[in-house]
Amino acid sequence: MQIEERLAQLGLSIPQPKSHTSAYRRWYQAGSLLFLPGMPPVSEDGSFAFVGKVGRELSKEEGKASARLSFLNALFYLREAISGDWGRVLGCAKMVAYVNCDPSFSEVHEIADAASLLALELFGDSGPVRTSLGCATLPANIATEIELVFHVT
Repeated sequence: MQIEERLAQLGLSIPQPKSHTSAYRRWYQAGSLLFLPGMPPVSEDGSFAFVGKVGRELSKEEGKASARLSFLNALFYLREAISGDWGRVLGCAKMVAYVNCDPSFSEVHEIADAASLLALELFGDSGPVRTSLGCATLPANIATEIELVFHVT
C-alpha cells in the first residue's frame, strides 16, 4: 500500500512545507541511508502550527500533535528524495525528536512517541531507533523538530 493511501485512511496527508530558505540540504543520501534535516511543525498555510514550550504555553497533547506534524512534513522531502517511489523505502531507521519544553516537563519521550507511533503505522515493523531531547528553545520557538534517517534502496 502506498504511504499516501495509508495516510488517507488515518485522516492525514503530507503537507507542503514552508519554503526552504536556510543554509542546509533538504536531504542527503549516503549509500542506502537517506538523511533528512530537522523538520518543524509547518501547517498547510506555511506557518508554524505549534509555537511555544510544551508544559508551559502548550499542553502535552499539543506537543504530540506538533511531533506528528513535524514527521508528516519530513515525508514531503522523503517523497521528493525517492521520486515518489515509496517501494524504495525499507524503513525509518532513526529518529531524533527535539522538544521545546519547560525545564520541569519530564515527559519528552511521550511527545516523541507520537511521531514514532506514526512511523510504525506507516512503515510497519521497520520503526526507528529513537532519541528524544528536551530543549531550552528551538528555532522560531517551535514546539518540536524531528530529524530522520530512512533506509532506502
